[in-house]
Amino acid sequence: MKILITGGNGDIAQKIVAHLNKYEVLNPDINELDISDEEQVKSYMNEYKPEILINNAAIFEEAYVKDAKRFEEVIKINLIGTYYCCKYAIINGCKKIINISSAAGFKGKARFSSYGASKAGIITLTDSLVEEGIEAYCLIPHRMNAGIRRKMFPNEDVEMLLNPEVIARVILNIFDGCYSPGERIDIKKQL
Repeated sequence: MKILITGGNGDIAQKIVAHLNKYEVLNPDINELDISDEEQVKSYMNEYKPEILINNAAIFEEAYVKDAKRFEEVIKINLIGTYYCCKYAIINGCKKIINISSAAGFKGKARFSSYGASKAGIITLTDSLVEEGIEAYCLIPHRMNAGIRRKMFPNEDVEMLLNPEVIARVILNIFDGCYSPGERIDIKKQL
């Protein structure tokens, strides 16, 4: 089974890759697959034809509502890039999609309007995929101990954050049939 995990060398992607070692895993970094570039996504999916897509790539940066340029950049990568990956994976026969969103998609926060909006969009995009007959799941982790968060909040107590390994374990549970397609998997604690 061929699995594509977007997000390259990020903490979450690396934990997922480590837990899926019995599968053929594609884990391109941004130089190999820029998900915000539709033609690049189309070409990559046409070439590799993943059977399972795990949309993990995202950026987590400050973007105030009044900063339209930065807002659009975050939406382009986090939401539109996820859409491109879903679209071209499905066209190429992908059977299962796992989208990684965030609890930030439930409630907006000052300085992170674009991140929250993009993650809310991923939640409803996943709902739509299921309504269109695609086997899709949405993981919604709360406060992850990942590089992008540590960069933004360097003084945050990491003991209070979820370990990225929890995402990998939930994905394995999906593979084992522990969740139903369309389920919004709200991850608030370690497994």
